[in-house]
Amino acid sequence: MSSKRRRGRGRRAAVSLLEVMVAVGVFAGLALAVFSALHYAGRAEVLAREHLAASEAAGRELDLLMARPDFDAIAGVARAFAVPQPSGVGTLPPASAGYFPRATDDASTPEDEAEMAGHLSTTLDPDGDGSARLLEVRVTVAWRSADGSDQRVDLVTRRAR
Repeated sequence: MSSKRRRGRGRRAAVSLLEVMVAVGVFAGLALAVFSALHYAGRAEVLAREHLAASEAAGRELDLLMARPDFDAIAGVARAFAVPQPSGVGTLPPASAGYFPRATDDASTPEDEAEMAGHLSTTLDPDGDGSARLLEVRVTVAWRSADGSDQRVDLVTRRAR
C-alpha cells in the first residue's frame, strides 16, 4: 500500500513532457513577437530620420529661392541638389529612374543631376490662363530608402508678381 501512495504523490508533483512543450511554444511565440516589434521599430526610426532629412533639405531650398526679391530672376529656375544623410555622412541616394520627372529635360541639365535626390523647378503661369503673374515653385526630394523602397517629399508654393 505504501508503494501506491508514493506513486500517487510523484505523479501529482511531476510536469509532463506535453506541458513543457506547450510552455516552450508559448515562450517562443512571445519572444518572436517581441523581436519582430523591435526590428520594425528600428526600421521605422531609420525611415523617419530619412523623411526628416528630406523635408528639411526641401524646406531649405524653397526658403532660399523664395527669399530672392526679383520675381523674374527665379522664373525658369530648375536645378538639382544633394540631400545630406541623417547621419551626416554622405547624401541620400536618388530614387529609381522614372520614379519622378527630372527638374529639366533639356541638354543643359547637368550630368550629376541623376546622382542627386533633390530637384527644384519653377513654372510660370501654372494655371495656363495666359497670366504670367503667377509662379509655381516645386521642390521634390525622391530617394531610395534604407529598406530599398522609393520615398518622396514634395513642397509646392506659388508666388505672385
